[in-house]
Amino acid sequence: MPNKVFQGAAAGCAIVTSDTAPQRRALAGGAILVPPGDPEALATALLRLAGDRAELARLRQQAQGLAQQQFAPERIVAPLAEQLLLTSGAAAVARPSRKEFGMVLYPDGNAVEGARQRGGSADAERLAAL
Repeated sequence: MPNKVFQGAAAGCAIVTSDTAPQRRALAGGAILVPPGDPEALATALLRLAGDRAELARLRQQAQGLAQQQFAPERIVAPLAEQLLLTSGAAAVARPSRKEFGMVLYPDGNAVEGARQRGGSADAERLAAL
C-alpha cells in the first residue's frame, strides 16, 4: 500500500485510491476505492466527493480514526521489532513501548542505545538484561 495513503489518513484527508486487495483490507470502508488505471472513475469519485460535504467529512473522520487505530506506530513497528529481537537470538519481550521505537538492534542483539536516547531508562535496563 502506498505510503501516501497512510500519510493522508493520518492527516485526516478523505482517501480516494485504487481498489486493490491490500487497500481494501487496510482501509475497510474508510476510503473510496476506484478501479486501478481508470482515470474516469477517479475523476467521477473526486467530483462526487467534492459535491458532498457530509460524505467528505465522514470519510475524513473515518480515515483519521482508522489511522489512529490501524497505522499507529505501536501497531506497525511492534511486530517488526519483536521479529528482530527473536531473530537476533534475544529472549522474547513484551511488545515495545513508544519509547523503544528508536532502538537500534545491533548484530550482537544489543537494543539498548535507542531506548536510552529516547529517555526510556527503564526500557533500556530491561533491554540490557536480555
